[in-house]
Amino acid sequence: MLKKVGVERVKVLIVSSSFGLDYNYIHDPTISFVQAASTLVYITALSIAGERLSVRLRLSLFNSLLQQDMAFFDEHKTGELVSR
Repeated sequence: MLKKVGVERVKVLIVSSSFGLDYNYIHDPTISFVQAASTLVYITALSIAGERLSVRLRLSLFNSLLQQDMAFFDEHKTGELVSR
């Protein structure tokens, strides 16, 4: 059940749970802290995953280049290989 309550010229939304408890989501710092912590974990995990993927791709390319014959390097320019 949703009801609007006026508090000092500011309307505050209060959500009643099935347990009869009222949670004021505007003034509850716990929710803000949980959201901030979740965002921190999400961004950190995404950054680490991206960096690890980048390292794996670069190592794979480097190992592939090391296994090529000398004729491969005669046909392809150095700048073309480095820019990949």
